[in-house]
Amino acid sequence: MTGFEPEPYCCQCISTIETSISLKSIKKYGYSLCEDCQIWFSTKVFYTTQETLQLYFALRRLEIKAELEKKEELKRSDIRISGSAILIEVDTQHHNHNHEQTIKDLHQQLSHPASNDHPVRIPSPLIKWELPQVTRLIYNAVYRHDNARIFPKSRRA
Repeated sequence: MTGFEPEPYCCQCISTIETSISLKSIKKYGYSLCEDCQIWFSTKVFYTTQETLQLYFALRRLEIKAELEKKEELKRSDIRISGSAILIEVDTQHHNHNHEQTIKDLHQQLSHPASNDHPVRIPSPLIKWELPQVTRLIYNAVYRHDNARIFPKSRRA
């Protein structure tokens, strides 16, 4: 036994699922998903980057109402946060290789958004290497308090 216990809930819809379904989903997709959400996920996995999926599921675990691949009129985003004006675009073409400066830039973008027409651009390496810090900054922006600590709400049964 590896000591790894899969989460007994679906990362997408937060419903409770059987351990066997969770294990099969983790083996096939890398995430614990119910059978319905596995069908949904199979339509997303081929045209969504791994970093976008990592950020999306990290936000969902915090019960932030994130949505993948939203296209609204002329706007397109990789992730949209429902109930807020935050649109996120995971940027695979970035020029800043300094993670510390990129985190500061992200904090500035989330603290003082220019307008709802421009998505927040997050470099994919930042998600890969600094996912907890990126999700904390987004969480804080969604709930509008700078020093919030991330504690997920209790899981729904």
